[in-house]
Amino acid sequence: MSGARPAALPAMVQRAVEPATPAGHRPVHWPRQDVLLLLATGRSSADGMDRCVEELEDEGVLSPNIQIPMEHSSEEESEISDSEIDEYKDKIYAQLRAGKLKVQYGEKTFRCPFCLGKKKQDYNGKDLMQHASGIGVAPKRKARVRASHLALAEFVKNDLASSLEPSLKLAIVECKPPKKEEEKFVWPWMGILVNVPTDLKCANSVQEREDMLRSQLSRFRPYRVIVKLDSNGQIDHSIIKFAEDWTGLEDALAFEKHFIVEKYSKTDWNKINCRKDDLYGWLARSDDYDSPGTIGEHLRNIGVLKKISDREREGTDRRVAHYKRQMEEKNERLQELELKNNQNAMKLDRMMNDKDRLVQEHNEKKEKNANENILLDLATLKHKKADEELTQLVKKHKQEKEDAFKRRYKLEEDLISKQNLEMELAQLRGKLEVMKHMGAEADTTSKEVDKISEELKEKDEQLDAMDSTNQALIIVERRTNDELEQAKKELIKGLQQMSVTRSTIGVKRMGILDEKAFLAACKKKAANDVSKKAANYDLEGESTLLLAKWEHEITQPDWHPFKVIDVNGHEKEIVQEDDEKLQALKEEAGQEARDVVVKALLEMNEYNPSGRYAVPVLWNFKENRRAPLDEAVDYMLKQWKLNRTKKTYFG
Repeated sequence: MSGARPAALPAMVQRAVEPATPAGHRPVHWPRQDVLLLLATGRSSADGMDRCVEELEDEGVLSPNIQIPMEHSSEEESEISDSEIDEYKDKIYAQLRAGKLKVQYGEKTFRCPFCLGKKKQDYNGKDLMQHASGIGVAPKRKARVRASHLALAEFVKNDLASSLEPSLKLAIVECKPPKKEEEKFVWPWMGILVNVPTDLKCANSVQEREDMLRSQLSRFRPYRVIVKLDSNGQIDHSIIKFAEDWTGLEDALAFEKHFIVEKYSKTDWNKINCRKDDLYGWLARSDDYDSPGTIGEHLRNIGVLKKISDREREGTDRRVAHYKRQMEEKNERLQELELKNNQNAMKLDRMMNDKDRLVQEHNEKKEKNANENILLDLATLKHKKADEELTQLVKKHKQEKEDAFKRRYKLEEDLISKQNLEMELAQLRGKLEVMKHMGAEADTTSKEVDKISEELKEKDEQLDAMDSTNQALIIVERRTNDELEQAKKELIKGLQQMSVTRSTIGVKRMGILDEKAFLAACKKKAANDVSKKAANYDLEGESTLLLAKWEHEITQPDWHPFKVIDVNGHEKEIVQEDDEKLQALKEEAGQEARDVVVKALLEMNEYNPSGRYAVPVLWNFKENRRAPLDEAVDYMLKQWKLNRTKKTYFG
């Protein structure tokens, strides 16, 4: 090797000797003594650098792992964020373990590969550990510098501890960095998209672009996508809104992680020569919120900065209040249960005492059961006998009705015969009178008169006999009608006592107001009256009072709002349309309420015009008509047979 010293250092060698920052060089530098050896070779040209290194390595002066500082790259010039410290620390730690960064220069001499050119170069193990740990937790240092020194501290602790002296090993302790300020996010959780294509061709392109972006990011479940335009009408950026709960935060973090993995994160976007071939995205934080551009302005308009702990605290306060309230309720419930438990214990004692008494009473009652069973059998027989009597009564009423119909038919026939006989008598009397006026001119005339007189006498006798028969039938018919009317009353009474729901044949009171329909009509009228609504009108109370008033009005005999008209030669009573009371009701409660009152008046006038009170009648509810007596009897008989099969009885 030549001892000649060159006039000037090669450019690449001089950069290795001069102080440099980690952002400008790879974190590997030539030691100063190795550079002096390189100068001693006399090779200062850049093209001879490789041969110099080979010669120094062959002579054992330089380590083969030492690397010459490389040219700057866009990747190394960019700064990292606080969220990327752990990732970058792991990367530097791997380089330290691989020997790409030299730390140890002697048995007890160490150097920081990231602080070359500083005043102090050599450290012992303890000092190097303190140096790396102190810079690693310094809040004013850049994220890249802190990450590099944290990796160095971890390397000294884990990989160089075996080569340190025992006394130094005791001094190597883990320096936990002070808790850094919690990171703030924009809430509701939002993501930022930049480098969005701006090929808008129509007014609807913004909405279409938002829909397209939302479809592309569907796996992150965005709540909304907002595309913001600049002053030239081109897309400036997009805001991706996520759900406000913790699920939305998970989706937002997954959204950011996706762009970090694909090398299209905020760090990649901030590089000088970043690619412009696709979307860049990240989760909105405080630096975005406070930024002076359009993104910061938009974020400040639609969101606020919040820490995750703030969100947790808000939910925690609500949950604490909820759990406190639940605990109070459970304590009250527990006290109630304890009270009930004590009460149950007392009841159990009483029940055990009662049990002995009941056993004794049971034995006594057991002796009485035989007599009670006998009485029960007698009651069953009595009930059965009553059922049979009811059947016989129904059959008797039915037979009496049939007999009444037969007698009525016979009476009608006799009436027709009587009328014919009276006509014949009238004719014979007229003929006899004519013959008497003609005089007795011949024997034939006398014989005819005698014959007619004889026939007339016979007809009179027949007429007298028929009158006697008719009188007897009329008496029987009246008695039968009375019996039928009494049977009808008993049948109505029995149907009312049965109170069977959804019965085909039953009892309907004619001449009463339909309460349900009347109240519904009043409510409908009041609902359309604006003045009553504004005055807090008591709808229920006023409607009930009006119903009671008209239930009383329709029973008054001095009020007769009817008039008689002629319909096809027959007289018919109808309600007067111009009646003052009905007109007043129409004004107060409406047409529908008036119709309900008119219906009740017509029923009362038809079924009980003299009494002016409601009367019960047999009614076919299925066909909505009055039920004849025979129809009601048949229905009762069928129901009795059906219920007898089911072991139930009418009482």
